[in-house]
Amino acid sequence: MTQLKVCGLTRPEDVEACLALEVDALGFNFVPGTPRALEFELAQQLCELARGRARCVGVFQDAPLGQLLEQAERLGLDCVQLHGAEPPEYASAIGWPVIKVLAGDPQGIEGADLYPRAELLIDHPSGGGSGRSWKLELALKLVEAGRQVWIAGGLGPDNVASAIRSVWPFGVDACSGLESAPGVKSREKLERFVSAARAVEAGVDQGRSRSQSA
Repeated sequence: MTQLKVCGLTRPEDVEACLALEVDALGFNFVPGTPRALEFELAQQLCELARGRARCVGVFQDAPLGQLLEQAERLGLDCVQLHGAEPPEYASAIGWPVIKVLAGDPQGIEGADLYPRAELLIDHPSGGGSGRSWKLELALKLVEAGRQVWIAGGLGPDNVASAIRSVWPFGVDACSGLESAPGVKSREKLERFVSAARAVEAGVDQGRSRSQSA
């Protein structure tokens, strides 16, 4: 089943809404100066709500390694997402599962070989949270090679189903497409996003059941 990740969470009520909808992974932003960046105390509260109920992913960008490791330990993160120009040796030095973000262009896709053990999140070349889409088919090479690929960039309730069908990724990641304002998730959009994504999986399961019984 395609994993669902909601990123840029800033409010306890939005975390609870995601958990009620059985979202698989929740992204918490630790990139200073960005609209959804969290102070440590709030991040701790949100991670405590989610712990054991969804995968807690910390989003970092070119952070000092020691700082990242300390925050990951104190927050009890399940995974670290690297959103900057972190080199392979930096990713290898992290003792947590790593999601490495790559640009959704040919050059970005080629960089996947440098991070052989990481999950990969392919996003619009302009960066995360932009709400801009890219040619999702570029990720097919990585999916077909057996890599665990997340896709992001401009995803929301109205296009997540087609995005899944176009690539069949390991997971889909949405942020601004689920908001009523930066950092404020819309319950209605969350519900529609999850429903649309799960409907694709249900259709696949039904198709498999029919073919097996034929």
